[in-house]
Amino acid sequence: MNKKLAIKIILSLFIAALSKTANTQSQEDSLKQDTIISIDESLIEEAHKAYEDMAYKKAARLFEELIEQNYLDANIYQKLADAYYKTREIRQAEEYYKILVTSTIHRQKDVYNLVKVLKYSGKYEEAEKWLERYSKAQVNEHPLNSNMNLEEYANEIKSFPRHEIDTLPFNTEHSEFGPTIYQDYLYFTSPRKRDEIIEYKYPWDETNFLDVYKISLSHLDTTPEKISGKVNSKFHDGPVSFSKNGKDIYFSSNNKNLGFFPVRGKDKINHLKIFHAKIKNGKIKSLEELSFNSDEYSCSHPSVSKNSNIIYYTADKNDGYGGSDIYYSVKEGSGWSEPINAGKEINTEGDEMFPFIHESGTLYFASDGHPGLGGLDIFKAEKKNGEYEVENMGYPLNTRFDDFSIFVEENQKEGFFASNRKGGKGSDDIYKFRVTRDKRNNLVLKCIITDKETKETLDNTTVRLTDSDENKIQPANKVKNTQSILFYINPASNYTIKADHPEYFAKENVLKKSNLLSKTDTFEYKIALAKKPVWGIYGQIFDKENKEVIKNANIIVKNRLTSEQEKYQTNEEGKFKIKLEKNTDYNLIFEKEGYHTLKEEYYTRGREEGWINLNEIMDLIMEKIPEKEITFLTGKIKDKETREGVKAKIQLIDNEENKITATYLSGENGSFKIKLPEVKKYGVEITADDYLYFAEQVDFSALPAKNDSIKKDFNLEPIEVGKKVVIENIFFETGKAKLKPESYEALNKVVELLRNNKDLKLEIAGHTDNVGNYTTNKELSSSRAKSVVEYLVGHGIDESRLDHKGYSFKQPIAPNDTPEGRQKNRRVEFEILEK
Repeated sequence: MNKKLAIKIILSLFIAALSKTANTQSQEDSLKQDTIISIDESLIEEAHKAYEDMAYKKAARLFEELIEQNYLDANIYQKLADAYYKTREIRQAEEYYKILVTSTIHRQKDVYNLVKVLKYSGKYEEAEKWLERYSKAQVNEHPLNSNMNLEEYANEIKSFPRHEIDTLPFNTEHSEFGPTIYQDYLYFTSPRKRDEIIEYKYPWDETNFLDVYKISLSHLDTTPEKISGKVNSKFHDGPVSFSKNGKDIYFSSNNKNLGFFPVRGKDKINHLKIFHAKIKNGKIKSLEELSFNSDEYSCSHPSVSKNSNIIYYTADKNDGYGGSDIYYSVKEGSGWSEPINAGKEINTEGDEMFPFIHESGTLYFASDGHPGLGGLDIFKAEKKNGEYEVENMGYPLNTRFDDFSIFVEENQKEGFFASNRKGGKGSDDIYKFRVTRDKRNNLVLKCIITDKETKETLDNTTVRLTDSDENKIQPANKVKNTQSILFYINPASNYTIKADHPEYFAKENVLKKSNLLSKTDTFEYKIALAKKPVWGIYGQIFDKENKEVIKNANIIVKNRLTSEQEKYQTNEEGKFKIKLEKNTDYNLIFEKEGYHTLKEEYYTRGREEGWINLNEIMDLIMEKIPEKEITFLTGKIKDKETREGVKAKIQLIDNEENKITATYLSGENGSFKIKLPEVKKYGVEITADDYLYFAEQVDFSALPAKNDSIKKDFNLEPIEVGKKVVIENIFFETGKAKLKPESYEALNKVVELLRNNKDLKLEIAGHTDNVGNYTTNKELSSSRAKSVVEYLVGHGIDESRLDHKGYSFKQPIAPNDTPEGRQKNRRVEFEILEK
């Protein structure tokens, strides 16, 4: 979903909420009526049925169609987000989960899923914030660890590469996963195209059903063959597991009668079951279903132990810890025990799947619930003192994408696994790995920075470590918001370490190798910093009428001598704390929407160092603006040529603070009504499909006001092939083609125009005045046009949508006999080639 559609949804929900208010104004009623659209009830039913049938790809398309028609139902946003997540459309899932979790209609599951998709996208810092929120709301028996710094953990893993990874030539654009080895063949599972008259599709993601294939380990560059026998059916089959003696095969397959008719549980889902067959003379015979299977939940991804007495598998039983868990069953005579959960050391609130039990007893599995790099990571678990200890398999075996279904050879140093990481041929590919490093051999230097007086540990410190050759050593963990900084160093070297903190004096020490060589494992090194003197202010802001604190109020601190200013904000308790410079005069400006601005003066000149409570020397009380003083901007956005109304997005830019103060989506007829935070000069920016970008400075204080409104219409110029537009405020270095930074703002508007109109193609044309000869000006104008194209391409615009050309002084738009005319002729413009 694009950003414009997200705004549309939020505004639609907002308008729908307003419609319930008794005193809604007539103009707001008309805007509400614009959003009411007749929806085909059969489309709603079809979308929900597709979701219930687990046809998530189809459901997503239908839900998107309903949203495009402004169908307002919280349930479809939840199902659409889930559908995108289940089909691994991560970007779309993230956008919809964000809409949900910032509303009042979300489930805690939506917050947890947002954490997972953010990790999948490598947005660890943002994921941490939502994980903390989720953990605070948890009431279950197994709360997640919200104190872990996800980015620090990921960086620590990636700082120590442990494997060599090889791609394999037999991978295709389809998915390949579930590798296992049997008699010099690599077996795997894939939804490759079947050679059938009727080809059945798996509704979940509209791919083919899974089959089991094999390929010779010595000829991995050949075409795999589908295995014969009773394993493959018309539904999902695989992955497989072989007994150590090679006489038995275990595999998962859809629940079915007579090998053809699907059997559904009470939840109407065709679950997976695990089957067993004998291998005699290379042929698969005596197919049977294992006793622990059920019609009411899935059992899949089998892995049998060395002695064939224990089988591990994935199941989504209701008594587990999360979505899917690792279970095992023990051989009992001719049957198997009921499923036994592998326990809380293995299973989490997330999903655990694809177990592989190595002959050494080490259990390997994939999980998105244990701390990792993103999606599914591969872990190994070894029993110590009767309990499993779980370890992340490390980087680059694991990435921020889905890494899963591992097969580890006898030496535990190499094997195969599947991943949907970037650079592969298909959605999932099989890779070969080799372990190159098990443990770090370097010394871990753990730096802790403290306050010299209080002995308290400081965070937000900067530590620089250099070796004897002045090479900078990078920290192994994230430095921001952490109280200890780790470095992996060679103890047989000398180092210089410098600690810095904005509120303390910096300190530099030398670490000599004579002291380091005697250390083992982790060397904890403390540096005490002396605090700098500080001149600062703090306080709390109150509402004049009800005496309540005012949270999120803006505080602008302006240096009266230099005119430089910094912006701060009160916290949830209406409090603030600001550090100032000594011997300086300040203007303090307190702002909050709906309140009169409060202005005060403050001086550090002549004051002793320390913190001053402003509440003791001034009244930090803000008064609300009465309703009648609020002014609205009303009007209509029109087509410049036809004068008809145009639906568009409007933004008001506060030039003084360089920020967007209002964003609004007009009605279908172009009408709008926007509350002005203050009647003054604003930048007005308007965008609409099939129209050129509009930007203008408007001084609203100079316009007449009637009652509580200022009326102003805006005209948009339609995009037409052949139209030429001069890009204003483009500046180059004199006689050169290098863009000056002050040109970026104007070029960013061209970027936005191209992003909003995906089919638009432009010619960027450079022009000069007639000073100098034609050839020199031709070369200069062409180079400048090329510089503009390079800027646009560097900001994500496809180069195929852009041409450039220099015209020297052959196309003037003003006489070249005056300075003003020559200035107009020195320009860059674009011509619309296609739309």
